[in-house]
Amino acid sequence: MEDILGQALFLRRNAKGLDLTPFGVRKLIEARRLLSELESFELSPLDGDGANLRGVLVIAYMTTVGPLCLAGILRLFRDRHPQVVIHLMEGDLRETRERIAGGAAELAITYDIGIGAAASREILAEWQPYALVPADHRLAGRDHATLREVGREPLILFGLPDSREFWLTALEQAGISPTIAFEVSSMEMVRSMVANRHGLAIMTARPAGDFSYDGKPLACIPLTSELVPQKVIALVPDPQRMSRLAQAFMDSARAYFRDSLTTEPEVSASRSMTL
Repeated sequence: MEDILGQALFLRRNAKGLDLTPFGVRKLIEARRLLSELESFELSPLDGDGANLRGVLVIAYMTTVGPLCLAGILRLFRDRHPQVVIHLMEGDLRETRERIAGGAAELAITYDIGIGAAASREILAEWQPYALVPADHRLAGRDHATLREVGREPLILFGLPDSREFWLTALEQAGISPTIAFEVSSMEMVRSMVANRHGLAIMTARPAGDFSYDGKPLACIPLTSELVPQKVIALVPDPQRMSRLAQAFMDSARAYFRDSLTTEPEVSASRSMTL
């Protein structure tokens, strides 16, 4: 292939396998689109609605996205396209971006943080950050709190790459030097630490049910507008070259978020992703 195309598709790394070159990534995108078009050509006229789409679709997602929305999107997608094989790649913000940039995944669900000009994004939802506190905390009965009120207390920091820098920068810009009680790497560990009074947390994810894994109650207090809403996005290398499978998945993603806003306004208003 490289001889025919006249350029290298892969970077050979001793004992570390292969990585696609930028040219290889472009050709991979084209190959996926061509395969999708071939499968579309082979479908009978009765399959014109896409109900019998076939093929493999690789989706990357940030580690906290799946339990909150990706599983629901996939349910809609598989109801419509049961013959498509889905491969999932979980990672933090940085890993998810790299999987799109490197061609490992065709589409990603993530946050609009640190996205360069090499990829295209579509905003699916926006959510406002909030303070997570124990149910018996003095802020628990409030209808709102300020970032400074929360930042005065020990904090539980969500410590995945890029996520921790995002929150620390936001606090610094607000003139807050936080005391970090613990730094953890999962949403449920954050919730458990807060519920057991080890500190407070600033989050944008709110699972249904304000309880930690060990059954202790939590309270979620809206923050005043010091922090901008976080954008949940679909990330693709090139929207003009998306395969039919990726386009169909995007249709399901749009329908999921549209239906969530229509049918579950109180839950969906706070159901966002952890940073």
